[in-house]
Amino acid sequence: MKVLFLTQFYPPEVGATQSRMHHFARHLAEKGHRVTVVTELPNHPKGIIFPGYGGRPFRRTREDGLDVIRLWVYTSPRKSPLRRILFYFTYMINAVIACLLLARGRYDVIFATSPPLPVLVSAYLVSRFKRCRGPPSASR
Repeated sequence: MKVLFLTQFYPPEVGATQSRMHHFARHLAEKGHRVTVVTELPNHPKGIIFPGYGGRPFRRTREDGLDVIRLWVYTSPRKSPLRRILFYFTYMINAVIACLLLARGRYDVIFATSPPLPVLVSAYLVSRFKRCRGPPSASR
């Protein structure tokens, strides 16, 4: 099965969401599924891109059996409502573009983490563009 994960927060960032998504994705890969993770360039919690990750609009690597696509997002160590909106929405837009251009082919399942809510918008749009199947009908 081909699985696509959209998560704004992912290791090497530290936190519950990051750990949970990484372990879940890695477990699926260990079971033989082809897993692609679309995430941001690591910057949480300081709002500064981690050393060794900057200088490119995206970075594609193979980590723990996973295809990981890391995307540029607007970041700032100074938090404000406008900066936070830019942060979330640059991921949302870049994730859709990356899924269309870099995560080629159809996927059987798309997982998305929330919060932040714009990640769900990305997942919905990608599912429409890639024509992913919906969940099985509960009325069967």
